[in-house]
Amino acid sequence: MKVESLESRRVLAATIASFAPTPSGFTAELSEEISVQKINLYDTEAGAAGAADVTLQGATTGEVRGSLVINGTTVTFIATDGPLAADTYTATLRSASDGFTDLADGELLDGDDNGTAGGNFVTTFTVASPASLVVGLPDIVRGPSQTVQLPVGGSGTELPAGLPIQLSNADGVTSVTMTIQYDPALLDISGVQLGADAPTGSQVEANLDTPGVATITFFSLEAMDAGQADIIDLIATIPEDAPYGSTGSLTISSLDVNAGAMTASADDAIQVVAFPGDVNANRRYDAEDARLVARVGVDLDSGFVVTDATASGETFVPFAAIDPNLLGDVTGQDGLSPLDASDLLRRVVGLSTPNIPDLPDAQAPTNISLSSTTVAENVAVGTSVGTFSTMDPDSGDTHTYALVSGTGDTDNSSFTISGNILLTAEVFDSSVQDTYTIRVQTTDSTGRTLERVFTLTVTDQNVAPTGISLSDTSIAENEAASTSVGDLSTTDSNTGDTFTYSIVSIDGSTTDTTFAISGNSLVATESLDFETKSSYTVVVRTTDQGGLSFDQTFTINVDDINEAPTAIALSDDSVADDSVSGTVVGSFTTTDVDASDTFTYALVSGTGDTDNASFTIVGNELRTATTIDFDTQSSYSIRIQTTDSGGETFEQVFTIVQSNEGPTAISLSDSTVAENGSAGDTVGTFSSTDPTSGDTFTYTFVTGEGDDDNALFQIDGDELQTAGSLDAETQGTLTIRIRSTDSTGEFTEETFTITVSSVNEAPTTITLSGTHVATGEPSGTTVGTLGTDDPDSGDTITYTLVSGTGDTDNASFTISNGELVTAFAANQQTQSSYSVRVRAQDAGGLSTEETFTITITSTNVAPTAIAIDNNDVEENADIGTTVGTLSTTDANTMDSFVYTLVSGTGDTDNASFAIDGNNLVTAASLDFETQSSYSVRIQSTDPFGLSTVETFTITATNVNDAPTAIAIDNSTIAEDTASGTTVGSFTTTDDDASDTFTYALVSGDGDTDNAAFTISGNNLVTATTFDFETQSSYSIRVQTTDSAGATFEQVLTITVTDTNEVPTAISLDNSSISEDAASGTTVGAFSTTDADASDTFTYTLVSGEGDTDNAAFTISGGNLVTATTFDFDTQSSYSIRVQTEDSAGATFEQVLTITITESEANQTPTAISIDNTDIEEHATVGTTVGRLARPTRMLRTHSPTPWSAAKATRTTLPSRSVAAIS
Repeated sequence: MKVESLESRRVLAATIASFAPTPSGFTAELSEEISVQKINLYDTEAGAAGAADVTLQGATTGEVRGSLVINGTTVTFIATDGPLAADTYTATLRSASDGFTDLADGELLDGDDNGTAGGNFVTTFTVASPASLVVGLPDIVRGPSQTVQLPVGGSGTELPAGLPIQLSNADGVTSVTMTIQYDPALLDISGVQLGADAPTGSQVEANLDTPGVATITFFSLEAMDAGQADIIDLIATIPEDAPYGSTGSLTISSLDVNAGAMTASADDAIQVVAFPGDVNANRRYDAEDARLVARVGVDLDSGFVVTDATASGETFVPFAAIDPNLLGDVTGQDGLSPLDASDLLRRVVGLSTPNIPDLPDAQAPTNISLSSTTVAENVAVGTSVGTFSTMDPDSGDTHTYALVSGTGDTDNSSFTISGNILLTAEVFDSSVQDTYTIRVQTTDSTGRTLERVFTLTVTDQNVAPTGISLSDTSIAENEAASTSVGDLSTTDSNTGDTFTYSIVSIDGSTTDTTFAISGNSLVATESLDFETKSSYTVVVRTTDQGGLSFDQTFTINVDDINEAPTAIALSDDSVADDSVSGTVVGSFTTTDVDASDTFTYALVSGTGDTDNASFTIVGNELRTATTIDFDTQSSYSIRIQTTDSGGETFEQVFTIVQSNEGPTAISLSDSTVAENGSAGDTVGTFSSTDPTSGDTFTYTFVTGEGDDDNALFQIDGDELQTAGSLDAETQGTLTIRIRSTDSTGEFTEETFTITVSSVNEAPTTITLSGTHVATGEPSGTTVGTLGTDDPDSGDTITYTLVSGTGDTDNASFTISNGELVTAFAANQQTQSSYSVRVRAQDAGGLSTEETFTITITSTNVAPTAIAIDNNDVEENADIGTTVGTLSTTDANTMDSFVYTLVSGTGDTDNASFAIDGNNLVTAASLDFETQSSYSVRIQSTDPFGLSTVETFTITATNVNDAPTAIAIDNSTIAEDTASGTTVGSFTTTDDDASDTFTYALVSGDGDTDNAAFTISGNNLVTATTFDFETQSSYSIRVQTTDSAGATFEQVLTITVTDTNEVPTAISLDNSSISEDAASGTTVGAFSTTDADASDTFTYTLVSGEGDTDNAAFTISGGNLVTATTFDFDTQSSYSIRVQTEDSAGATFEQVLTITITESEANQTPTAISIDNTDIEEHATVGTTVGRLARPTRMLRTHSPTPWSAAKATRTTLPSRSVAAIS
């Protein structure tokens, strides 16, 4: 064995073996092949594939765009925009798990070449000024079967004739010779022709005999002029079988211009086998191509990031190593732009886009899939393995499948194909062969084909587990959560199978989480408590790797452990002063989770044992051991220990105090408070009467008799305070209920009456009933009556005319008995308006003042007419809705008016309306269908009492009324009725008599069985078949919608009626009988399975399959009876055919097997046989002569201990004697 030291080991990672700049980029040669799956150049923004894996950066020119061609260990970078400009360039190849990695073992690129995987490869090189003449080819993006026509000249322009060879500056050129190398699998060059800029008289020749090599010569009769020139067009197409998405390069070598007289450099081109613009690589044009091009065109992405619809939304980057400008630039104008996206959309909708080449009329399939590549051993010939499907760019194409010869066809003969289904052609045994390879060809409707090799795996025939074992079924209480109960193991005939375990239920509940599975262990998820629950029934399921399972029930016992007590309680910790020795203070009890435990109590030493000597314990009682004197000390401290039956202890200190007597009365120092105070005003102070001197008290409001006004007060310590401002006029007497609680919790309650004393309050406003006086009224005319608002109800008010703002005309008026009276003869022509200032003063001297304007009107005449600006209102409008605004015609233009509903002609519907100011409003909800026209009589009265009356007709306008009820003309249906049967027809109750309705099943209360029905028009239709025995009543929620969209919903009950159903099975409660049973012996009783639970049945033996032994039996009532005797040795099994018939005549037949059992009686052996009777002489003692046997009937099942050769006696015989066994 070779031993290699760890120090000398070297990680086998790929390195850069060589690096060479080219006029168009560079070529790197690697030491090993790399994985190309994750290499990308243009996805640094979207991030789907990580950072760019190859970059070329010019010191002054900046980032160089380009594409990669990876061929084996060679990586070539070709710049997009022609030869590299003069500059110093830095090339970087990224070493990362999503960058350059070794194809064989996945190791990162060793970019530093130091023997350690990892590290980017970074190098610099300088490009001198390139030659003034560059000979080059455009980069090629064309798909299978497409003609190469480049470059594109703009949106809407026709494509050129071929692929041009371009001179960057043709000045002085007379001849060019070159060799172009390309991949013939990706490009077929069939000819050459002169380019668009070739001078007249020029000639071109090409040698295309060697695939992949084109040697071309060109000459011009005259030296060419300066400027770019296309001198040669290559005529080329992409082979139909060129792999889609593959890349190659076209390199120019052996370049000779003017027989070497001119220096020139070559610009290589990259070729991508893809339809230009098909950036999502699905071989067609669609809107997604346009979207992706647009995103890159506006710099949202730097590469085409595609979401794979078949991989749960995973993203990938097709053409990740190709410059997106090459793929998406279908206009040839300044890289990618919205114009490229627009042209792609035009192509998708069928508009003319001559700059985008047509797709082939038909394309070959691109992939074959098989829905399953596994087959179980031992399945029958003809078993389906899986279904083939083909990925084909031609949407809707059809495909046929065949097994074909070629690499990977080793096991074709083991399978056949039927349609698109792969079938087995033999029975497989995984122990003989567990993998098979086949080669399958798919052929589309045009004859185009694709072949693929599939590897099929034969799986062991899986059988379900048969048992589960648990290493331990008990767990101690109080163990920590996640403690293991035991380890699970499974019994399964599939050796080597692996199993997963799950909990089906715990104590019948599928949501209980007391236990869980961790690996193969059953664990408790919480600390268990024996006293709470001592056992659990856990159903565990084991599932093998094939998905088969077995359930087993375990009883998990919680083991009880003795737990220490946790607390001691004393029923009373107080005792009366001067209690004599032996007085019982209280009884001890102990808190212990062990519910039935017993305890002993003792006074023990320790903290708090100061007064232990003053007490004694008898049983569980604490008693005094001396006379207690609280005058000497106010409390006694003792330390008590409780001990349970298991010896666990707990200690606690108690303080014994004098027995408390609760308070007996509450007093309040003052029970009167002035109104209009603020929150927090003190009413009075509480004090309590208590026999226990020095006690402290807490006062609270409590509910109970007299608590009516608790909320109007608050308590601060022992003070009763107001909780806000009180008003004597509103409520002068208040009651509250107070509790006084002493320091030990003893309390008493009292009700107190609080009187709110009144405080005089100033008047707030003055009113005047009238402010108009008619011309001609004499001095002494009453203008109106004065009134005052005053919080002090019943207060007396005195009115006077006073000086101040608005007192201009006080001298023209007097006040008499609360009325404002004129002191002049009213004449509008003399003065039309007067201003007075009035003071109202209450009995306490508080006052308020108001200014009034008195208007002199013309000679008063009565109103002449009343008008309303609207006289219709919608039905069902809310009460109080305004119908219209009233106005009055009166010669006195300044008059105001009061409107009232009055009796008289036309007052029929006065009760349905009311007057609000000058508005007529509804006083009832009007209903168009009941009454559409209403009559009211209205009176308008001016300030001087003159009036007029008008009758108005008010119209109730119709509005759509919502439906109010749904009915169905039939709500029963017989069980077993076919789905689609009409149950009944709906009708709707609606105030709008001629309305139409639509019906729907809707969600909500009562929608339980909506899914069992549908609605067709106005009919309820079944959506399933019903079974009376399973469910006899169904609840649905139906919505009716009227023509205006108003709806109503109602729950309806559909009843399923019972119909007779055919029996489905016959059972016999005993199907065996002893061979010794006499004829007429009952074998067993029949029973029938029938959905009609209470049905009755008759049984008969009938002819048909399985009736072989009907004659050996009869049926009596519901019992099977023998009609002969039986012999186990002659026939041990009998077949009969039985018919059951229900009460409605429906029948069912079933074949039953009756087994004959052997008799218990012992029978005498009739013979012994031996399979050999010869033995060689001199055989050693113990040599077997032969095997003894008995006939089948020699021994009964329950005979005494069977005879066996092992119990026989061995006898040593002389030589040449016959061996006998005795």
